[in-house]
Amino acid sequence: MQTDAKNPDESMRERPMCGMPILWGMRETSGTEWENGKIYKADDGDIYDADLTLQPDDTLKVRGYRGITLFGKTQIWNRVSAENYPACTK
Repeated sequence: MQTDAKNPDESMRERPMCGMPILWGMRETSGTEWENGKIYKADDGDIYDADLTLQPDDTLKVRGYRGITLFGKTQIWNRVSAENYPACTK
């Protein structure tokens, strides 16, 4: 099980990643778009602003940024199935 090893708070570095929220605070702006939320990037221990868009092909476009969206990065996330990616256990 992975731990939150890059968390800036040393006391949190041993906590398991399983079940830890990584997206929060989104405000729905349409049936397929959310903005003004936060995303936790565990591989560097930082929190970024984030916007989400559900794409027509059922993928999720995730934009993480600092301050304004110009200073960010977009990723496309794919749904996973329980058969291919079993849920973690706490």
